[in-house]
Amino acid sequence: RAPNTERNGFPNGKKEGHCPLTLLEFFGDFSMKHHNSNNENNIGSQGDLAQLQPTIDTSNKLVERLSRGCDSSCGLQVALQNLRHPCLRFMFLDDFKDGLEKMLNHFGSAMSHEIGALLNSSHHRNKSPYSGTVINQINNPEIMSRLKKILAQDIKLYSEAKKLYAKQWAKPLMSCNQGY
Repeated sequence: RAPNTERNGFPNGKKEGHCPLTLLEFFGDFSMKHHNSNNENNIGSQGDLAQLQPTIDTSNKLVERLSRGCDSSCGLQVALQNLRHPCLRFMFLDDFKDGLEKMLNHFGSAMSHEIGALLNSSHHRNKSPYSGTVINQINNPEIMSRLKKILAQDIKLYSEAKKLYAKQWAKPLMSCNQGY
């Protein structure tokens, strides 16, 4: 989920239709020295960002969200345990259609109208082009290296979740109130 830019000091973010944070800032890293070298968003100087940093909600890491705030020593294992729970099914945005088809097959007629509408819709595909700033960041090896370090646990979680995906959907769905 994107940070709430209105609440967090970027009141025009929603109105302008984009988040003014860089990829690193989105995940809580405000230490890059070249914020203004390609700053098409005119966010401000390094000092301005340092002042905003404590007010920006950057809890955008998967492990943090799926482990409900466990520390880094156990967060990945807790997130994986949560994904394995028999009351949970998950999908991947990069294969959203497969997830919708699994939901349709699993839940049957109860949700067939809504899921069918999504399957037949192109609205769930993000067709927006990346901005020049984002393309520059993606092509910057220093930024990508830092992102890989920041998101190391999320990358591991994604890899493990891909392995769990088919098994999880093959299990019978249970109530979240049952022990297992």
